[in-house]
Amino acid sequence: MENKKLIWWTMILLGILGGILFFPLPIDGKFTCFFHRMALPSQTIAAEDHGKQLVDYYVHRFSFFWWGSLLLVSAGIYLLNKKNNLNKQKGLS
Repeated sequence: MENKKLIWWTMILLGILGGILFFPLPIDGKFTCFFHRMALPSQTIAAEDHGKQLVDYYVHRFSFFWWGSLLLVSAGIYLLNKKNNLNKQKGLS
């Protein structure tokens, strides 16, 4: 059971890290998220119709990672709480 708990905590931590790295945030008006800035610094967004291009670039490349990170955190918290509630009902800790 401790292995499952470790997996759930890993899911939560990876989800939080992904949520931070892929959070939609225009950085310097050229990058869409922290991951874009760190991993792909040569792929900046051109200046014409800038807002729409930033959104399109983010949605087609990084948004699924952000939503996936949120799902990882949610699933990890749900599973951890479910296990804790079962243990409380059985009188375990």
